[in-house]
Amino acid sequence: MIRNLMFLIAALALAACGPARFEETQAPQPTASADWTSIKFTQSGGIMGLLRVIEISRDGGWTFADERAQTSARGKLSAAELDQLDELIVSLSMTASDSFGVCADCFTYSVEIFSPGSSFAAEAIDINLDESGLGPLVDFLTSLMSKASAQ
Repeated sequence: MIRNLMFLIAALALAACGPARFEETQAPQPTASADWTSIKFTQSGGIMGLLRVIEISRDGGWTFADERAQTSARGKLSAAELDQLDELIVSLSMTASDSFGVCADCFTYSVEIFSPGSSFAAEAIDINLDESGLGPLVDFLTSLMSKASAQ
């Protein structure tokens, strides 16, 4: 009995860091709006229990908080950074996937883009970030968080 239980636990532990597949009918993917008013981006997880959040308003003002490090910062995007963010949002293309990943020490990336009368929300983890379509936006936002945390 104990051997079977230990085998089950070992099998689950090994499965925890690999992609899993399931099949279902895919609904149309939501799209972000070019007339966005604010963005909330959260990076969480990892082996160290990271929880970082950045919120960006349409005028480029941002607030950053790192819950684990108990730090925060405020700033404003440059005109070039705001243009780059606009382009990333307009060109955002979510890809339907028949897989999801399970990983005990991966980061989870959550993006919420608010527009008048609507919102867009998406989430990915390190394992499926590239195939999700969020990669370029996540790269931009995590880079911005790194700059903010250095302040």
